[in-house]
Amino acid sequence: MHTPKHGVWEHLGGPQFGVVRWGLVYDMNTGELISYTKIRAVLTIDGTGDEISGSGQAEVLDPNGNVVMTTPQAASPTSASSSSR
Repeated sequence: MHTPKHGVWEHLGGPQFGVVRWGLVYDMNTGELISYTKIRAVLTIDGTGDEISGSGQAEVLDPNGNVVMTTPQAASPTSASSSSR
């Protein structure tokens, strides 16, 4: 089972933001931690403020913090708007 991802944003200047998000993967029957997921990315907001695109990488770490898998991540243009806006 995956938990929601939590993290931080940092303004890098202009329309770019650095993002780091963490999530946990655990056995829903025992509660035992299976792995962590760490996603790092640089995202760019377009000139209208309505779309976000970017790239980064995801790492899967074992419970001791050792990286067991790394994969590139690409964010195609996505709407930055929300229903609460």
